[in-house]
Amino acid sequence: MVNHRTYLGIRLFFGFVFLFAFSSLAQAASVTIELSSKKVYVGDEVEVRVQAKGAIDEVDAPFSPGLEFRAGGQSTSITIINGRRESHFNVNFIAIATVPGIYTIHPAKGLSKGRVVAQSQTLEVTVVESPTLDPVSPEEINLESHEGEAVFLMATVPKETVVLGEPTQLRVDLFIREGFNVRNLQDVKPGKMSGFLRRDLLADQNQRKRLQKRVVIGRTAYQAVPLERWMLTPVSVGQFSIGQTKARLSIGRGFQNRSKTVTAQPIRLNVIAPPKASKPHDYVSGQVGTFRLTGRLNRTHSRVGDPVIINVAVAAEGNADAISRPLIRVPDGLRIEAVPGDDCDELEIIASGTKGACRYQYIIYPEEVGTHRIEAVRIAYYDPTVEIYRLTTIGPWQLRVLPSESDKAQPATVTVKPKRRRLTPEPLAGLRGDESPLPDPPAPWLAYGIPVVVLFLLEGLRLLILRRKADPKRAVRGMLSRAKRTIRSAPMDDTDLASKRMASGLRNALVAVLAVDSQGLTRDRLRRSLLERSVEEELVIEILELLEAFEAIRFGNADGTESIRDRTLDVVERLRRQV
Repeated sequence: MVNHRTYLGIRLFFGFVFLFAFSSLAQAASVTIELSSKKVYVGDEVEVRVQAKGAIDEVDAPFSPGLEFRAGGQSTSITIINGRRESHFNVNFIAIATVPGIYTIHPAKGLSKGRVVAQSQTLEVTVVESPTLDPVSPEEINLESHEGEAVFLMATVPKETVVLGEPTQLRVDLFIREGFNVRNLQDVKPGKMSGFLRRDLLADQNQRKRLQKRVVIGRTAYQAVPLERWMLTPVSVGQFSIGQTKARLSIGRGFQNRSKTVTAQPIRLNVIAPPKASKPHDYVSGQVGTFRLTGRLNRTHSRVGDPVIINVAVAAEGNADAISRPLIRVPDGLRIEAVPGDDCDELEIIASGTKGACRYQYIIYPEEVGTHRIEAVRIAYYDPTVEIYRLTTIGPWQLRVLPSESDKAQPATVTVKPKRRRLTPEPLAGLRGDESPLPDPPAPWLAYGIPVVVLFLLEGLRLLILRRKADPKRAVRGMLSRAKRTIRSAPMDDTDLASKRMASGLRNALVAVLAVDSQGLTRDRLRRSLLERSVEEELVIEILELLEAFEAIRFGNADGTESIRDRTLDVVERLRRQV
């Protein structure tokens, strides 16, 4: 049997062994990293998750030349056992690449008292260009194929084939799954729309909010936010790819957000010419839809020399932009002149395109006695709903012209050609033959000196103005003053217009002082451009935050717009101090 002392010694031995092993584990440190994806598209984010544990005070972030890293969240827990400290770090970083390539992410390091005690493995991420999407027919667009996605863009048109001059609406909607939040919607780039006249239908910010609606796709609910609405009128024949809009945004749920680039599937649109068969000779290209002519003469009886007025109105639904002044032909004995200008209503947007009307006036001058026939006025147009040509006409009219009152009252006379008489000048009354009717000439200094002095002063003023314009500092200050006026003119009750004016003012200030145009630049490129010009880091951050704030108030309410305007003016003033 084991005595009491032997049993106590065994217990102490195993206790020390356990304590030593536990302490060694507590002192061990390790760092690992993993990627949310090893292959991403240009502009998309990849999440780098770092896990560290052991005797570590802090984690040094991983890095990779060519990638932009920013913090994405962190959680830390610390355990102390028998005076030994053990930490658990979960740190997330967001990496973004703007150029395709294969990037090596160097190890993350765990530090203890400033000394590296552990480091992670090395990983690689591949960045490729966004795929080129082939255009599809509008009938092939299927919302159900996007069910379950957090966010996506969808472009639609009513039909695949339109006639030259027939308007069609292009709709681009941003679908956001309920439960997710979208922030910092920026870099919205509409697809190519060459070959079309386009009209923006979302100029009114309130209209954008009214068109927002809830859509259920399968079993998933989405908020459909109208991103673009265009009225497109084709001006050339061919097959076009439209609607490939791109947008960069930040999407997340709760406090977890990530940047994402979404692209709409392009739409194939065929534009054909109206049929040549049965085309009227006076058909004008673009007159598509429904046209209607109305008009009348102010009187049907007149006299030679007394004008007659014709009032003509043209109303159209479809391509109302194609309304033009109709041609009126008159017979010999009448002369017609068009009154310059027109009276046109503001175009109204309808489902088939645009709706509007214009009114024109003509003046007919009777020159010969008799009954004259004014031929009918007509307009030929193409109706795409039934695919035939139609005519709208007014007239003809009969105009009876009588002799003028003066011709009726005066008897016939014989015209006698007068004899030519030579005219000789006669002396002016009250003057003698040796006197001159002209005043004495002025003194030479009055005749020549004053004009020379005036010309000298004007030339000096011109040179002074040219010198002021050639002063670069003065020119920059002038541009900054105009930028401030633009920012101050931003209305507080119209968030869309306020956003545009403040963004324009800040952009003009950056161009004036730093020769940097922020339009079309990504956030990272703009930041690098400003830092290369020795702009303070604090000021760079303020400029980037303002550009994001402009987009936020454009799609939000007017709260805080005044403070954003004051911040923008302060940034412009700080830029002015650098001149």
